Amino acid sequence: MAAHDAGHINRIVGAAIAVAAALLVLRWMPSGEPAGHAAAEEETTIGPKPLLAPVMGGANGERRIAMLQGLSGSTTWSEDIQKNLLPFYRDTLGLKPSVETPGFVVFGDEQNAPAFALGTHSEVKGENTDPARHMVGFRTDDIDAEVSRLKSKGVEFVSDPEKFDQVTVATLKDPEGNYIQLLQFA
Repeated sequence: MAAHDAGHINRIVGAAIAVAAALLVLRWMPSGEPAGHAAAEEETTIGPKPLLAPVMGGANGERRIAMLQGLSGSTTWSEDIQKNLLPFYRDTLGLKPSVETPGFVVFGDEQNAPAFALGTHSEVKGENTDPARHMVGFRTDDIDAEVSRLKSKGVEFVSDPEKFDQVTVATLKDPEGNYIQLLQFA
């Protein structure tokens, strides 16, 4: 085995041991109290303890494991959404607001579907200096027509439609330099 392969394997094994140790420290007792709490002396169960922390308040008050359940939405923050972003997303792209206040707008009204939002934030200033870090993607059923429509409105594209196995992607910029992707799935 090459030296670099052995080092890689050692890092993986070391990380796995660290995770296992952390999980053992985080185990919980039947009373719902952390390990080491006084309730541990009253334990009546036999066998290994669950390794994930319980969350009270499931149906009928039973314990359940907390977990993420999906994407709720994504927000692009701006120094002032009214100045550039809201007119662009609403009027140029054609997104329909479902909630609109002076400092926050939500697009999308399908129940249980992810929403896209714009918000004014006091710590955001000027244009995005790292636009490739986070991109929002919007689906379309005719990417070529959508690109033509947006280009006719003066929208700047970073890349024209590029076809991959399952999707065609085009990338454009909003007025503050945030990248947006148009996606047409096969």
